[in-house]
Amino acid sequence: MSLARKAAGSTLWVAGTTYANQLITFLANIALMRLIAPEAFGVLALAVLLCTFARKLVAFGYNHALIHRQDDLPVAASTHWLMHVVSGLIVLVAVVLAQPLVAAHYDKLTAAVLVGVAVGAAIESAGHTPRILLEKEVDFRRLQLLNLGVNVGVNAIAIVAALVRPDVWVLLVRLAGAQALAAVGYWYLNGGFAKTRPTFAMIRWYLRFGAPLWIGGLATFAVLQFDDFLVGTLITAEELGYYARAYALAVLPTTMVTHIVARVAFPLYSKVQNDRAKLSEAFGTVMRVIVLLSAPAAVGLAWCAPEFVGVVFGDVWRPMALLLQLLLVYELLRPIFDDVGELFTAVGQPRKIGRIQVMQAIAMIVLATPLVWLFAAKGAAISAGLVMLLGVALAYKDLGEHVTLDLWGIFAVPVAVCLVAAGLGAAILWRWPVASEPLRLLAKIGLFGGLTAVLMALAQGRRILAEVRFLRARLAVKDDN
Repeated sequence: MSLARKAAGSTLWVAGTTYANQLITFLANIALMRLIAPEAFGVLALAVLLCTFARKLVAFGYNHALIHRQDDLPVAASTHWLMHVVSGLIVLVAVVLAQPLVAAHYDKLTAAVLVGVAVGAAIESAGHTPRILLEKEVDFRRLQLLNLGVNVGVNAIAIVAALVRPDVWVLLVRLAGAQALAAVGYWYLNGGFAKTRPTFAMIRWYLRFGAPLWIGGLATFAVLQFDDFLVGTLITAEELGYYARAYALAVLPTTMVTHIVARVAFPLYSKVQNDRAKLSEAFGTVMRVIVLLSAPAAVGLAWCAPEFVGVVFGDVWRPMALLLQLLLVYELLRPIFDDVGELFTAVGQPRKIGRIQVMQAIAMIVLATPLVWLFAAKGAAISAGLVMLLGVALAYKDLGEHVTLDLWGIFAVPVAVCLVAAGLGAAILWRWPVASEPLRLLAKIGLFGGLTAVLMALAQGRRILAEVRFLRARLAVKDDN
């Protein structure tokens, strides 16, 4: 099977099952958010944040390194598994030892939930190796079906449990249960991968390859979660609950795009990393897909946020609406930045993205601290957008060394079309207002979707059709390159 056909088939599987998973999670979150108070979501978010920080301290980009590795795979796989298991146990022990300190600084509930999160994370670490080896071969069909089954099961259990006991423990069981079931499933699917004794030479290789990713991971933590830390520490758990759920909803379009594209794109970039023409072609196509999918979703969500939050989640969650709108810049730029990071890592230059992430981390610490202090969660949302804008600007300065890309042509037109569609829709509703909030939400969705489709067809219809014909022609070529 040709690489193009394999990538296309994997993309379809990842897309279909990811959208199904996102829909299931979204519907489950609606039910849970109507049953469980915002403060409980804030406690879980803070516990996950603290555990994530501990995991970042011992994470050296093992997963990316294993995908990048092209030889000595039995040794690489065995060493990868050993390093993940040891890392997970170190984090669990550290969290248990730190429990009194966490309880004293926050509260006993947060400390107890943190231990549960760490247990789930340790089990998850043991399942990374069989999963990554399947991803390395662009074999996503069984993985995605497994994830779909786990998602359905844990969310069904969580909703039933929330009807009986609507508190943070239901949310913890959903999170840790999904991690444990997925890890067991990965071993069932690919537990027979080739293994041999781990070696110190391979450990040193992982550490050398992953050192920039380790730095970048810590920097990414600061960029993506320092704002949550400030809100949960300086403000309240309830405020963090609003911000955490707003952030999760805001990045939902991003996740649906990035999760699909990155998992398929990184192995693809790795295979053509030494051919500038093919790499440019692959990267340009991926970037066009990202922008065409993520821009309408991000702008549409921001425009519909006031009605959407009230109708779907209820009055208690209305403070989320403004946060969703303030996160628009972040929503637009995050998938683009993630794709550039995948490219740099695939070509063996993780230091480039790591350096940028360090600069983003510094900017986040400098910007977010006063903004959160002055404007609470709203300041966190603003700082997230500014820091991501800085990261994209810095990343694209280094892109020219590896690929040829017309960023302005790919990004500017779709975003402009979406903004114009939202503006025209607002003008129509101003002229013919709709009093009912549910009907106004439906009107906004219909107007934005219709106007975006029409304007996009007028602005880039020929280009999109030409790219579709080009991709179909490429997929018809049967080769193994």
